[in-house]
Amino acid sequence: MSASISSPSASAAPAPITEAPTSASQQPTPPSDAPDQRPLAVTPARPLAIEPPPSEENTPVPPDIQTKPPGDIDMEGEDFHPSAFDDSDETSSDEGDDAKGLSPDEVGRIWAVRPQEVEQKWTELCKYIKDHWWKDPLGEFTNVSKMVKVNEEIHKESEKLFQTYYAENGAVFTKWCEEQNIPSDAMMQELRAATESPEKHNESLGKFQQDMRFPYETLKIHIESLRRTHNAISELPKNNVRAQMESSFVKGVAVFMTILESADITSTSIAPEIVLKELQQVMQRNPDEFKQALAWLDQATVAQRRTWEEAVAKMKNFMKIVNGPVNTTMNNRMKRLITEFKRLDAMIDQQNAEGGCRRYNNLPVFLLTEIHEAWLANEPLKVTETQQNLNVWLRSGNITSDLKKGVLIELVKPVHLNGQLNPSNEGSSSRISVELPDAQERSARASVELPDVQASSARTSAELPDAPENSSRISAGMLGAQARSIEGNPVDIKLERESPVPAKAFSREDAIALILNSRQNRKIPQRGTPDYLRGFTEHGVLVMTRPSVSPLAIYSRFFINAGTQSNPFIIVKTGSEFSPGGAEALQDVKGDHTKFNLRERKSELKSNPITKWGPAVQKLRSEDYKARGKPREPDSYLFVEYADRRKEALSRSELLALSPSAWAKRQMGIYLDEFQAKLKEFEMCKEWGLSPDTMQLLTTEEREQYPWLVKEGRAISVVKEEEEL
Repeated sequence: MSASISSPSASAAPAPITEAPTSASQQPTPPSDAPDQRPLAVTPARPLAIEPPPSEENTPVPPDIQTKPPGDIDMEGEDFHPSAFDDSDETSSDEGDDAKGLSPDEVGRIWAVRPQEVEQKWTELCKYIKDHWWKDPLGEFTNVSKMVKVNEEIHKESEKLFQTYYAENGAVFTKWCEEQNIPSDAMMQELRAATESPEKHNESLGKFQQDMRFPYETLKIHIESLRRTHNAISELPKNNVRAQMESSFVKGVAVFMTILESADITSTSIAPEIVLKELQQVMQRNPDEFKQALAWLDQATVAQRRTWEEAVAKMKNFMKIVNGPVNTTMNNRMKRLITEFKRLDAMIDQQNAEGGCRRYNNLPVFLLTEIHEAWLANEPLKVTETQQNLNVWLRSGNITSDLKKGVLIELVKPVHLNGQLNPSNEGSSSRISVELPDAQERSARASVELPDVQASSARTSAELPDAPENSSRISAGMLGAQARSIEGNPVDIKLERESPVPAKAFSREDAIALILNSRQNRKIPQRGTPDYLRGFTEHGVLVMTRPSVSPLAIYSRFFINAGTQSNPFIIVKTGSEFSPGGAEALQDVKGDHTKFNLRERKSELKSNPITKWGPAVQKLRSEDYKARGKPREPDSYLFVEYADRRKEALSRSELLALSPSAWAKRQMGIYLDEFQAKLKEFEMCKEWGLSPDTMQLLTTEEREQYPWLVKEGRAISVVKEEEEL
C-alpha cells in the first residue's frame, strides 16, 4: 500500500505505483533495477517506535493492523493506492487444508520469519536508508545502486535456501504414505505429482525469491513524498491550508507505518531519532486523523463482511452439532457445512483477486476441518484443543479488526456453571466454548439443596418402613436417623453423599461438555524428572548459582533461564522449589558461582573493573504470601561482568556497598522495570501457548525443548510438525 503525498509548491510527486497480480505460471525472474513490486511478506509484527497519539477517548489502536483494503481512494486531494503494495503472502497457519501438504506453491507462506541469511541483508539495507534519510535537500535518494546490488545477492541466496528446502521436502509425501501404509492412495499420488512437478517447482522458486526481496522502491517513494510534504508544511503559517496538509501528511504516515509493520521492519531501524520526533509532533497535533487513517487501513470490504456474516451463522450451527452425539445424520450435516465453508472461502479468494489484493480475511477452513475430524473420531479433548486454536487464530491478525469484533462476540462465549462464569475463562475466553442450548437457563435453576425426599429416596423406599406424614421435606441424614430408631430396631442404610449438582439439572450433552471443560482445566502434565546434573530444571536452564552459607542446598539461590536461547528471561529460585535432590544436584553443576566478598571486590575493583551490567531479577513471592507488619522488599539481584569475563549476581545490599548508593539504586530500578515488563510478556505467552521467539503457537519441537513454556493445568495448542519448515 502506498501513499503519494506531495507539496503543492514542490515538483510533481512520483507517479503512484500500480501492481498487477503475479501470474500463476510465472517463471523465476532475475533481479533488475525495475521498481520493487515485491509482495510484502507477513511476519510477526513488532511494536513500532512511533506511538499513536493519545485521543480523547484513549482508544488504543489495534496492534495487528495490516495493509489490506483494495481499490484506490482519494484523501485530501492525494492519491492513495493501497492495492499497490498489498499482495503479501501469509504464513502457513492461514492456508487451510493445503498448508498441511507443504506443496511447493505454499513455500513462500511457510517462512513465518525471514531466514537469517536474508535478514542480515535486510538489516544492512535498513541501516543504509537510515544513514541517508533526508540528507538530500530535495528529499530524494540519488544513489540506489547499493540497494540494487544487495537485492541481487538476496536473489541468489534465496535460490540456495529454496533448493535446500526443496531437496529436504521432496520425499515428505512418499515417507508419509509409507508410514500410513497407503501407497496407492489417489490423493497422495496427486500431491506427490504436484510436488515433483518442475513447473510447480519453478513457480514456487520465483515467488519465494520475490518474497525475500527488500522493498527499497516502496520505502524510497514514501520517504521522498513525506519529506516534500513536511518541508511544505514547515514553510506555511498556521491556517486552514496548513491544517489540511497536516491531515494529509498524518494519513501518509499511517500508511507508511503499516507498510513497515507488514514487512516486519521497525521504525527505529530505518528512521533516525530526529525524524521520529518530527513525525510524532505532527501526529500529536492531529490524533483524530491518525486514528481514522489506521482504522481505514484495517477494515474488510463490503463483500467480505457479507460473506463472513453468512459464515458466522453456519459456524454457530457447526458448534451446536459438535456438542451433540456422533451419528450419520449429524455427520452429513457437518460435511455439508464444511463444503459451504470451502465455498465461502473460495468466494473471498475471488474477491481478493478481483480487487488486486493479497489473500486476507479468509475463513479458518483447516481448523474447522480438524474439529470435524476430531468430533467424528469421538475425541472430545482434541475437539476442545482445536477450538482453542480457533480462538487464538481469530484473535490474531488473520482477520481485520472490524470483522474480529463481531466474530468474537458471536462465537467466543465462556462456559457457565451454576449461573456463574467459569473462573478459568473469566477475563479472557481461553477457548471457543461449545454452545450449549439453554445451558445457562438450566444452570440458573440448579441448586445444591437436596430435592424432596419423595424424589431423592425413591431408590430406597422398598427397604424402609413407612415414613411419618410430616417427613415429606427432611434431609437424608434425618431420614437415616429416623429409620434407625423406628421400633428400636437399627436399620443399616447406605445413603449417597449430597451431590453439588442435582440430578437432571443438565442434559447428557451439557454434562459431557462441562466435565470435559473441567477436566481440561485440571489436567496434570506428565513430565519426566529433569536432568539436574546437566543444569536442566522444570523451570528452565541453570545460569548461575549463589550457594547458601548454610550446608543445606535448599537455601541456595539458583538463577534460571526461563525463556529461550534467543530470548532469555532470567528468574531466581530457591533450592526448596525443585524436586527432591534437585537442589543438591544443581549446586554441584560446574559454572558461574557467586560467593561475594566485599573486601576482595573493593581491593581489585581498579585492576578488574565491572564492564557490563544487567539484567536484573527479582524473587517472585508465592501466591499465598501475606505480609506481617511492615512488608519486606523482595530479594533483587543484578548481574555484572568483570574485565576478566567473570560474572556474578549481586544482591541489592552488595551493589550498594560496592558502588555509590544513588547510582546503584537508579541502575537497579531501571533493570527491574525491564524485568517486570519481560515477566508480563512471558506470562502472556504462557497463557496463550505462544512462542516468545515467533509469537506463533508452540510447535512440538519447542514444547520438547522448552517444556517450562507450557502452562501447567492446561493442554496447550500445538502446531503440527507438517506445517513447519
